[in-house]
Amino acid sequence: MFSELPKLIGRAFLIGQVLPGTLLTFGLWSAFAPGTIIDTIKLANGVSGTAAALVILWLVAIALSAINRPLIRLLQGYPFRPLTWAAKRAYAREAAPYFAEAARLEAARQTDPTAKPKLPDLNGGLQRAVTHYPDAPRFLLPTSLGNIMRAYEVYPRILYGLDSVPAWPRIVEVLPKETLSRLEESRGLLNFGANLVFASTVVVLATLLSRLMNPPHPIHSNLLSLAILSHPLGWAVARNAAHTWGDQCRAVFDLHRGDLAEALGLILPSDPAQERIMWRAFSRMTLYRLPSAADELARFRAPQTAEAQTYKTNEDHLP
Repeated sequence: MFSELPKLIGRAFLIGQVLPGTLLTFGLWSAFAPGTIIDTIKLANGVSGTAAALVILWLVAIALSAINRPLIRLLQGYPFRPLTWAAKRAYAREAAPYFAEAARLEAARQTDPTAKPKLPDLNGGLQRAVTHYPDAPRFLLPTSLGNIMRAYEVYPRILYGLDSVPAWPRIVEVLPKETLSRLEESRGLLNFGANLVFASTVVVLATLLSRLMNPPHPIHSNLLSLAILSHPLGWAVARNAAHTWGDQCRAVFDLHRGDLAEALGLILPSDPAQERIMWRAFSRMTLYRLPSAADELARFRAPQTAEAQTYKTNEDHLP
């Protein structure tokens, strides 16, 4: 329990949860009780009033933290996966031609090292495609944020055969504290963008509801304008933060998958093809709970000592 306290007072939590939580609280208060804001601020000048205000803001921030994962999945478009027609059209226009040309050129250069690309800006277009889209249309999500995050989620599978879904919670256990700190800061910006989208949407709806229920107040027009402007700002922050977070996630798999292999008792092969075989077996084992996939990993383990072999032999005879 107490090990979680630093996460509730760190910079990532302040940026990602407390700041949008404060904006949400102020926006709701302004929407439903605009005439009491000044009096409330005056009451909060005392020690007890300030403490009460901080507790309220902290509770709102914790509530935002609790809903953060489902909120980000909502913004990625997971509940609306059947509605990917626009994303598929964008993929066909902005990604598929570059993926196909890169594959063709790589195959051609196996026999002709001087082969030239047929697309004029292959490098630039391919770089944008691999950071904005997954490798196949079946992995597309309806929103740009979802596809940016999908793009780095498929990265370790494409290069190393390692599925990021089961690998991520395991690899973070072997990361250095400095790397974890940088990841938390990047995640804090992503959380801020997502929470700002949520807060601005709630404030707009609350303000419109308040205007229907009560006489209009001058602050409502300004509040609506600020909330409407904050909505696209939140989306932009979330997308930019997702790119930064994605770069760091790719670096984690590039630099620390050897640490993960060591923690699992595996020896990382020097041959890339053999490494992909190993990580595919690991992915099947963890995703589908397949003992046969675990057996495939045996040849990638370090030779057992005589003591370990004796222990296994004795274990086989247990009732």
